[in-house]
Amino acid sequence: MCRIKGITFIYDPKQVTDFSDNYFNIYRFVDQLSFKEVIAEFEHYDFAIAFSYEKDMPPYFTQEINQRNIPFLSFLGIEELDKPSVQNMVQFIHDGSLVQKFVEEETTLFEDTLSFINRNLFEPNFTLWHVCSEFHLSEPYYSKLFKKKMGKGFKAYLIYRRMEKAMFLLQEGYSVTDVCYEIGYSNLSYFTRIFKEHVGITPSKYKKSKGVLS
Repeated sequence: MCRIKGITFIYDPKQVTDFSDNYFNIYRFVDQLSFKEVIAEFEHYDFAIAFSYEKDMPPYFTQEINQRNIPFLSFLGIEELDKPSVQNMVQFIHDGSLVQKFVEEETTLFEDTLSFINRNLFEPNFTLWHVCSEFHLSEPYYSKLFKKKMGKGFKAYLIYRRMEKAMFLLQEGYSVTDVCYEIGYSNLSYFTRIFKEHVGITPSKYKKSKGVLS
């Protein structure tokens, strides 16, 4: 089973809660001054959960959280919930089926997005935005997910696949110009530069090195 780590904190500026600091080591009492310290820990976690005794959280809270590129779940206006109820909810989220469901859904989602990418990666001007727009995802979140799953960033993967096809087409006798457009680029100079950066020689020299006549 894939293990993921989550961080849970309580937004309680009025300090009305009596929750223990060391309960599961996941509760955080945060106000504006201490929030930066909580946020700094987010890079070590796969998702974040916030419980708020208010009906909303300050805009800077959600802005900071969204910039950390991880899924975020919030429960607002929970002043009517007692301590055992909140503890049970957190324990279920962290240890129960919701975590496993999250892992399974994330895996399925990524497989779907990767299929979409592989179908469209040779389209002109294809970018990360097209993927996120199609699947209603934030670009920071998907960038992190893509790199975690693939071991390289979206742009690096796109270029790798395009150069892979470019080399194949050049060996098949396609002209450099035709290859440029075939793999999704519209600027020949840019294609030549990218090809040389990743292959080591220009497309023309690569084609000649394979014994293919122009």
